[in-house]
Amino acid sequence: MADVDFYSLPFDQQVEIFDATPLLEAPHGVVPNYEHPHARNEITIAVTVIGLAFTTVIYTLRMYSRLVIIKNMRKEDYVGMAGFVTYVALCGVLGALVHTGGFLAHQWELLGARSIEIAKLIQAQTTLYNFCMMFTKVAILLEWSHLFVPYPDRNVFWWTCHVLIWVNIALYSSVTVVQHTKCLPYNKNWYSFVPGHCLNTKIVDTFVPTFNFFIDLIILIFPQKTIWKLQVSRERRLAISAIFSSGILSIAFAGARVSVSIRTLTEPDFLWLGSQSVLFGLAEMTFAFWVFCVPAIPKSIHASRITALPRYLWSKMRSTASLAKKSSKESENSWPVSDDGSEGHMNSSRGPQKKQSKSSIFQQRRTEPSAANRILRTTDLLASVGSTHENVNELGDR
Repeated sequence: MADVDFYSLPFDQQVEIFDATPLLEAPHGVVPNYEHPHARNEITIAVTVIGLAFTTVIYTLRMYSRLVIIKNMRKEDYVGMAGFVTYVALCGVLGALVHTGGFLAHQWELLGARSIEIAKLIQAQTTLYNFCMMFTKVAILLEWSHLFVPYPDRNVFWWTCHVLIWVNIALYSSVTVVQHTKCLPYNKNWYSFVPGHCLNTKIVDTFVPTFNFFIDLIILIFPQKTIWKLQVSRERRLAISAIFSSGILSIAFAGARVSVSIRTLTEPDFLWLGSQSVLFGLAEMTFAFWVFCVPAIPKSIHASRITALPRYLWSKMRSTASLAKKSSKESENSWPVSDDGSEGHMNSSRGPQKKQSKSSIFQQRRTEPSAANRILRTTDLLASVGSTHENVNELGDR
């Protein structure tokens, strides 16, 4: 495509040549398969499905706490809702990337035609990532300013939270604008041979994940001082600190994105490295949502009576076993009685029976319950089982 003749061709012919050209020369000894690139689709599918399922569960528990238990929605809940919507949309884009057959593959395995579709989807994914992280972090900081600062106080913690809110909004908004204006005309994002100009954004692409990593680190460490000043027991403070420190996993994946972005400065296989960065970004968003939702999860679980379920099931099993055991004993002690009041004998076809002594027969007649007594005992047993169920339900209500 460096020939002068190429640039003099009509655009349609240029596109045809570009579509049939490999994006990168394969390493020595490697034979690329352009029809079926060696894409690691199973990894992308597993990460996406697990992340989406986990995020949906914890977000549902949070919304249950807000809508059903507390019955009060704050600003952070609406902002977090926007973050969840963009997260779901991003997972949909990842599904489309899997469908292309070239995601998480090496760049030398792709021709230009396939790369255009992948580049457009990664552009959409990056935009959704920026908005999702912006909404999620703003929601986290808004909630922390409510949790740790009683209204209407405006202390250092409150102001720091709001400064970080606006820093995140400025960062992700500006990055999104640069991402969509770095090439003019816009079509040059996909076809490098189109006349125009593009900014060299490699430095920006490395700076943004690094800045994002340090912001995440500040958000993780920032509330710890306030937590350890709470007027509660040491064990309680330790538990609260652990809950708010669980965002360390989000920081770990943010650090992984920084490492990948540094490698893109010297390595030409951008598709392979960019695909890894996308998956690390999804994991980072997943655990950022965990930080946002985790304070509300214990209340949701307690109110839904999930903790009382094992005790109820154990009581149910014991009651059923007790009922079956008593019924078995009564059937063993019950003998058929003839019309004249004497004991009936087993059918001769069943074989001879052992003779019983008069004393044992007399003792059995004394212990044999009458029909009325059997009904009374069964009724008492069922009443006791019902009482057990009521006790379990009362325990769940508590």
